[in-house]
Amino acid sequence: MDLEWTEEMSVGVDALDDDHKTLFKLLNHVLHTHQFLKAADTLQEALEALASYANQHFAREEDFMAEIDFPGLDAHKQQHAFFIEKIATFRAQIEDIDPIMVRISLILFLMDWLTKHILTQDSQYKRP
Repeated sequence: MDLEWTEEMSVGVDALDDDHKTLFKLLNHVLHTHQFLKAADTLQEALEALASYANQHFAREEDFMAEIDFPGLDAHKQQHAFFIEKIATFRAQIEDIDPIMVRISLILFLMDWLTKHILTQDSQYKRP
């Protein structure tokens, strides 16, 4: 099962929409490592790629938000920081805790956070 970016998720800024599409592709890669129970190092690599790209996207998005004087920028930065911290926590837990339970929690978190963040938070700066 793949998650897909939909037009409803568009924020009206092509570069940021493209970033969101790429984040969905990276999320799907993480999903596939779980579905096929690939080795922990494969999951770690997928999470590293996701976190790395998310950091790049968050920087672009925050720069854009600063340019338009978006009033919720500080709160938005906190949400981004939470996401990165949560990924780091999951990465640490993969080696130390029941890997199946960690993977399930990770997948549920990623699916929920990314979709909700785009539809509720990012949509606040949406351009027509």
